[in-house]
Amino acid sequence: KVLKAGIADHKLVVKPNFAPDPPPAGKGEDSYVVYVGRLLAGKGTETLVAAWRHLPSIKLRIVGDGALRQELERLAKRENLNIDFAGMQSRTDVLATIAKARFLIVPSECYEGFPMVVAESFACGTPVLASRIGSLDELVEDGVTGKKFKAGDPEDLANAVRVMLADEAGLRQMRANARAYFDEHLTEEQNYVQLMKIYSEVITEAA
Repeated sequence: KVLKAGIADHKLVVKPNFAPDPPPAGKGEDSYVVYVGRLLAGKGTETLVAAWRHLPSIKLRIVGDGALRQELERLAKRENLNIDFAGMQSRTDVLATIAKARFLIVPSECYEGFPMVVAESFACGTPVLASRIGSLDELVEDGVTGKKFKAGDPEDLANAVRVMLADEAGLRQMRANARAYFDEHLTEEQNYVQLMKIYSEVITEAA
């Protein structure tokens, strides 16, 4: 988007977010999948809940709060969807929940920057199922650190959930890949190195 606005390519550097104090990698030992974030328009939570009409045997845990929570809870209760609304949690509890999940879903339908929850999920060794939009399409490598689906499409989301859960060996490998990616790119130490490199290059160019 910045390139399209006319900023020269050589003036742009993309530096990722990082997650400090990462927990040990989890094992994904529980049977649920998880969403962590605000329940607001544009976050894709309406599409997420709609997808669960097609997934009656799979538990979805939603961690977070927002303007859509009551509406989504009423819908889930009315249609007897297999969804648990856990509300707001501490960072420690959120990380523990992500670490135990089979995978994390990021269903955003608006452009995100670099959602911290993606870095935290990779830190937990938990793969990410993300909508194919904006930065999410770049942050998640399909079949390596997670999978992707068409933004705003509950049926495509539901199918992607089924595909991921049907491949136990693939999930195990994606867990290892996610944590390895975090260790190589998204730690506090790596971020410092990247930031100092950017400063150094700018100073050298301006000298």
